[in-house]
Amino acid sequence: MAHFEIHSRVNSDGSLNLNVPLGISQANREVLVTVDSLSDPAKVSVTEWHKVIEDTAGKWEGERLSRPDQGAFEQRNVWA
Repeated sequence: MAHFEIHSRVNSDGSLNLNVPLGISQANREVLVTVDSLSDPAKVSVTEWHKVIEDTAGKWEGERLSRPDQGAFEQRNVWA
């Protein structure tokens, strides 16, 4: 049986109902269903986002990061 993904939404009562037609050739087979919650970035609160920043800012423990010289910047036309 091939691996595939189905995106669905949990009902307002907290239940997830799936109807997955696999075909008669797949009848009476055992399957494994894994549920991964997808977070909606549009619904992350400001407080949650600040916590992410606080938990990750300054945590780099590898070699020192540096920005090498970027060279000369080309002159572009001035917009009027």
